[in-house]
Amino acid sequence: MLLLCALVVGSASVWAADVTFTVNVETSNTTTLTKNGISLTASSGIFSRSDNYRIYSGATLTVSSEVGNISKIVFTYSQNTLTLKSGENGSISNDTWTGNTSSVVFNTSGGQVRLTKVVVTYTPSAPSINSEDVNIAADVLSGNISYSITNPDGSTLTATKKSGDWLTVGAVDAENGKVAFTATENTDTENSREAVVTLTYGDATKDVTITQAAAVAKYAVTFSAPSNGTLVVKNGEEPIASGTEVSDGTVLTIVATPANEDYRLTKWEYNAANAGWNDGEGTTYEVTSAVAFRASFEEIVRHTITYNVNGSTTSVLVEDGEPISFAAPESGIPAGYSFLGWVVEANKIDTPTDSDPSANYVTSATSTTDIIYYAVLAKIVSYTTESWEEAALTSMTTTDVFVISNGTYAMNNDQGGSNPPTPVSITVANRKITSEVADSLKWKVSGNATDGYTFYPSGDATHWLYCNTTTSSGSNNNIRVGTGNRKLWKINNNDYLCTKDNYTTRYLSIYNNQDFRGYTNTDNAFVPKFYKYIAPVPTYGGYCTSVKEEITITSVGWATYYSDNALDFTGITALTAYTASKDGDAVIFTQVTGAVPAHTGLLVSGVTTNIPVVTTGTGTSLLEGVTVDTPMDANTIFVLKKGSKGLGFYKNNNNFTVRAHSAYLPADAVAGAREFIWFFDETAGISSMHNSQCIMHNEVYDLQGRRVNSRFSIHNSQLKKGLYIVNGKKVIK
Repeated sequence: MLLLCALVVGSASVWAADVTFTVNVETSNTTTLTKNGISLTASSGIFSRSDNYRIYSGATLTVSSEVGNISKIVFTYSQNTLTLKSGENGSISNDTWTGNTSSVVFNTSGGQVRLTKVVVTYTPSAPSINSEDVNIAADVLSGNISYSITNPDGSTLTATKKSGDWLTVGAVDAENGKVAFTATENTDTENSREAVVTLTYGDATKDVTITQAAAVAKYAVTFSAPSNGTLVVKNGEEPIASGTEVSDGTVLTIVATPANEDYRLTKWEYNAANAGWNDGEGTTYEVTSAVAFRASFEEIVRHTITYNVNGSTTSVLVEDGEPISFAAPESGIPAGYSFLGWVVEANKIDTPTDSDPSANYVTSATSTTDIIYYAVLAKIVSYTTESWEEAALTSMTTTDVFVISNGTYAMNNDQGGSNPPTPVSITVANRKITSEVADSLKWKVSGNATDGYTFYPSGDATHWLYCNTTTSSGSNNNIRVGTGNRKLWKINNNDYLCTKDNYTTRYLSIYNNQDFRGYTNTDNAFVPKFYKYIAPVPTYGGYCTSVKEEITITSVGWATYYSDNALDFTGITALTAYTASKDGDAVIFTQVTGAVPAHTGLLVSGVTTNIPVVTTGTGTSLLEGVTVDTPMDANTIFVLKKGSKGLGFYKNNNNFTVRAHSAYLPADAVAGAREFIWFFDETAGISSMHNSQCIMHNEVYDLQGRRVNSRFSIHNSQLKKGLYIVNGKKVIK
């Protein structure tokens, strides 16, 4: 780092300054040292040391100034001196040079010169003004004259107009070195014009010529608002109004924007010199004559694409001609069913079939009209048998799972075996295979026959198929599953699997048909067989687009039902379903009008009907049920049957097996009930559910049609015995 000292003497026009170069250990070796326009340049380089600059013998040192003439140079040495080069101005005496020049050259003498300090005194040149002439276009109405001051002496810059009535000189911005001006527009298309501004700084002056170009032809730009969108014309970043005149060669930006997402730009057009309409290209237009613009927009045609998943629909709008998505549905698939594909309405399957409909699956289409696609659902009825297939090692992919066999046994570390093991739950991820089968049974391969293979099991990254390569490892260099040396393996020219090792070749062989062993004896080499796992393939049945469940009702007209699925009774008229609840000591049956959840016990009446299966429902029921034949202990439930007192719920006085998909009333839920809950009297022809434990949601009327009480009141203790009308049927209290 160099230090600078400056001394100002004399008046504003006569003054001098010193620049001092001293040594600093951080200064790098260089060719030239410069401070405030003063430079020291050594022909062979200036080398910095801890306390001096070194200039080697035979080199020259040039001291030069860009800021005024040098009048004195004082050198301080620690070794040898400099002499004035022949032919240079000035003189040197007692290590001091004096003269008056902008550059002086010195020779080294007596070997290497070491300088500890150099002080250069110079007289700055008189101030001068630096500024360039200005050129502006005919329609530019304001601008700036940029300037700078060389060797400033503290004066103030002033600017005055010397000529040019069309120009007005503005303020001087000394901080940023600018003089502002304003102008009128030049309308003369033949001639340019000039104005002169004089800049003054102390004794220095500078005339700056401002030239305004001749007027350029201007042309009108017109346009009108389009339908279903907007049209904006910009000159640069600023929008212009229709009818604005712009100069020849002006590049305009055309911005045409649809009114909303239902429209799109068809095209924008231009009509230059009234010569007819042409399609515009891109978003810009260069004006060379009067021009008109227009834009047109069209409505975007979209079609409703509806996806029906078991009666539940979702719809999307897809633009005409755009591809339709056939992704698998994310919801709406009943439990136990799988989604297999989409079909059009003509191929929907209302009645389940075991015939494979995959030929009708739609996997790609474009939007041309409103359309409904139906999800084909099915149940897995069986799987193909899983198997192992012999495969060449070089044909294995990163997702293949295989075991190694000697042709007789599938190799493993679990006492061997005559058949390859059966994998369970194989997952491939992150270039590894995870399985519930022991790691030692299946292996994944990485590599190739040239560079070798790395074998590693699924599951634990720390367990590898490896070969110990040191004699001290014992056990005949067994190839084991473990965390030992990780070695590459390859198939050699004799089709032996061996280690790829720089020091020795260990072949893979068998020991007691149970585990792998590594040997250098080629007679015991092992020619391996590799087996790829072939996963079972599902077989589907019951293909349908509307999953339904049949509720069977006999000629009796009543039944109970219980399902693993949620069922939807919306709009079902051939069958009526009821849920049961408790109100005091009465069991209340409420008609179902919508969907009920899976595992909801129901009382049903009517005829055998298919009920849609859905994914969810609401509500609960006092009735419980089973989906498989289930034995029940005596006196624990009430079951629906036609008994000695007619059709009703009878307690199971003996052990009883509830049929699959049937419902019952738990005895403890209707504690206090008699052995029979009567709701149908066949002999009296009265068909309404009533007694002290079982009633319906209905209002009660007498035989004259007068309502005698609100719902459930057939068992009101204040109601007299007699015959009443409940839900249009005669009921005896």
